[in-house]
Amino acid sequence: MSTAEIRRVAIVGAGSIGVAFAVVFARAGWPVRLFDPDASRRDAAPGEIKQRLNELARFRLLDEAADTVAARVQMAASIETAVADADLVQECAPERADIKRALFAQLDAAAPAKAIFASASSALTASSFVDDLAGRHRCLIAHPGNPPYLIPVIEIVPAPFTAPDV
Repeated sequence: MSTAEIRRVAIVGAGSIGVAFAVVFARAGWPVRLFDPDASRRDAAPGEIKQRLNELARFRLLDEAADTVAARVQMAASIETAVADADLVQECAPERADIKRALFAQLDAAAPAKAIFASASSALTASSFVDDLAGRHRCLIAHPGNPPYLIPVIEIVPAPFTAPDV
């Protein structure tokens, strides 16, 4: 699947990197569903997204109104709802293999078979947490510059088993 074909993004993890990725994808015109298992993060994320977009607008770094971009981001109440029709799932969970292993098992069960799974991991390799996953061929690392909405660079690191088209 080429990047031109990706239309729906799910982001799992609404911490600073998850919120920043939501801004990046929404600015690109893609509908985003953002999920975090912590209800307080789900409550806080929309305000944080608006704050970042307003800051970008203040410095004339948006091509559209902040409200227009923010409207592309929906909070999801469950991981299943977030990934239901996703083409790309960007994982932004804590940097722990046990957490990522359990999360990717959920993603593999809930997301469409065509969905690409990208982890924002900065230190863990994909093979350290998806090695036994049935859908491991669709997993890779997509580690951003920080903050992603200001530094438009991402390091893509496939695992030995990542499919070439992913």
